[in-house]
Amino acid sequence: MSSKPAAIPLFADAYLADTTHLSTEEHGAYLLLLMAAWRQDDCTLPLDDKKLARITGLSLRKWLIIKPTILEFWTVDSGRISQKRLQKEATYVRKKSETNRKNIEARWGAQRTENIEGDPYDRTFDGNTPPPPPPPTSESNDSDAPLPPAESDPENPPVVSADDGVKVVVDDAPPPPPSPPAPVDPPAFDPAKLIFDKAMPKLVEAGLDQRKAGAIIGKWRKQHSDGRIIDAIAEWIDLKRPPDNPVAWMQQKLTHGRYDDARKFNRDEPTNALARAAAERQAARGDP
Repeated sequence: MSSKPAAIPLFADAYLADTTHLSTEEHGAYLLLLMAAWRQDDCTLPLDDKKLARITGLSLRKWLIIKPTILEFWTVDSGRISQKRLQKEATYVRKKSETNRKNIEARWGAQRTENIEGDPYDRTFDGNTPPPPPPPTSESNDSDAPLPPAESDPENPPVVSADDGVKVVVDDAPPPPPSPPAPVDPPAFDPAKLIFDKAMPKLVEAGLDQRKAGAIIGKWRKQHSDGRIIDAIAEWIDLKRPPDNPVAWMQQKLTHGRYDDARKFNRDEPTNALARAAAERQAARGDP
């Protein structure tokens, strides 16, 4: 059993962008594997078809049919499978939990030390907490017992003499300022979401249904880098006259960098506003 929180981080937009081509059954199997891996300390699962079929609730025959599609999202290493994004989220959660634990220990540890140090009948009080009664002595009787303190006036605190056996010091220091809020990380730049958001409407407008369009975009991402796809989509959007066959146009652009024109495709220098915006956001985050 993992020491991580039971809740698994799931970013719906990124997940749907990467899994549009999956069937309902494949969605269920993939999510069950993610949740099972999250419960492990190392976020990995054994590459064992019988165990993986049992986790997904499928028969071994059915698991072997969908296995190639599901394992496209996983990395195989030393007989175990791991999911890159799941590993990243697990590392973030562990660091966040450790930071919170240290902050709590630092805050309450200092207060606990202040409370246990010194003589229990010679402490500094904040004026709201009554001091403890003096220790009983063998010579004390009911007539010597101190009377309960009357309600005090905040502007004229009562004066307690040394004969009462209690030393009271009123702390007039202002309370410490509240801790500044923790910094919030900027939203992550997701090239997959950008590709799907821009290419999907164009393909649907060209007459393809969403399922087929999603499969085509997924195929592009397997064969080409996200930067190359973003640049090609941007050129597509900038065209004054849309191509008659947008799928063939994109495939030609991604493969050869041109489509019936002499313009040279440069994957390292974006040539339009969409690609430049994506590159600027990525540079601002410090990503390679």
